[in-house]
Amino acid sequence: MKDEPEFDDAVDPHSRARSFHDSTCYGRVSKHYYLLQFVCFTLFVIAAIMTASTESFSVNQEVFFPPKKWSPKMIVFDKDGTLGDCTPALKTWCQKMTNNVRKKCVDDGRSPTQTQLIVSQFHQSIGWDANIDNVLPSAPLSAGTWDGIVQLSAEGLMKAGLDVDFDQVREWHENLGDIHACDAPLIPHLPDFLKLFKHHGIMISICTSDDRRSTNACMENWNILDLIDYSICGDEVVENKPSAHPLMELCGRAGIMPHECMVVGDTSADTQMGRNSKAGLIVGVLTGSGTERQLLDTGAHVILPNISYIKDLLENHDLFNGSESDVDSTENSVSLSPIKIRAG
Repeated sequence: MKDEPEFDDAVDPHSRARSFHDSTCYGRVSKHYYLLQFVCFTLFVIAAIMTASTESFSVNQEVFFPPKKWSPKMIVFDKDGTLGDCTPALKTWCQKMTNNVRKKCVDDGRSPTQTQLIVSQFHQSIGWDANIDNVLPSAPLSAGTWDGIVQLSAEGLMKAGLDVDFDQVREWHENLGDIHACDAPLIPHLPDFLKLFKHHGIMISICTSDDRRSTNACMENWNILDLIDYSICGDEVVENKPSAHPLMELCGRAGIMPHECMVVGDTSADTQMGRNSKAGLIVGVLTGSGTERQLLDTGAHVILPNISYIKDLLENHDLFNGSESDVDSTENSVSLSPIKIRAG
């Protein structure tokens, strides 16, 4: 084994000093480097804790968010799951339609096992989860038109081997009457809330997959009929959500462009319609069947717990036109903290 070379001070009298100086500097740099790492990590942990304690929803940095001072000329609301609570009505519809399916199975001499398989196929076709007794996120039952839901129901039942046709399933549906007419509004003081936007010169529209009869009944029950500038329903358009057609039709009536609109909805059909039409601002709300991730992935710029947060959104991001309103949107207004924005 060779001995380690010794420093030859005769050759270079400063070599030992330089070596000591270099190692000392390296030690100082290393110490500062690790100290900096520790400080950065500590700040990161503190920021993460503060974020987790004040915010409830994830941020997605993928899409454009309107600049400050942008103000919508029209807010386009979905109806079911956005303005009104449609969950009880959908449960009632599914339960009664399921009873019709079971009765038809008994009349046809189906066994209990066969009946259950047919019922399961029916539920699958419309997006109903019998285990939780609720609609699946953005399923046809919550996002589609009644014509489309009846069509899917008939196709699912026929696929399962039940001797029915579209007309018979439609008859079952029509015998249930207007199931959405008694839906309750999802926030208190809905008329006052909408008056806030009217005060700022913003038009209010409803774009729904529900039919006209039910939509008119809801607007009357909620005392907002005189506050709605335009409305369009699933039985009045050639193409329904998520097509851009319904929003384009509303914009044509109002004499504005989609980029001047804010679209608000609870399902991916709403957010996709906004994206397909290049709406100026797309807002997802968590009061219906759509999930936060689903709404963000299909075009939402902003996720809110419910529509009452729109007032805070517009005020805090300078999206209101004109002066501050003296109209209070809701007496039970909640804080802005859960709002999450996708900003590119």
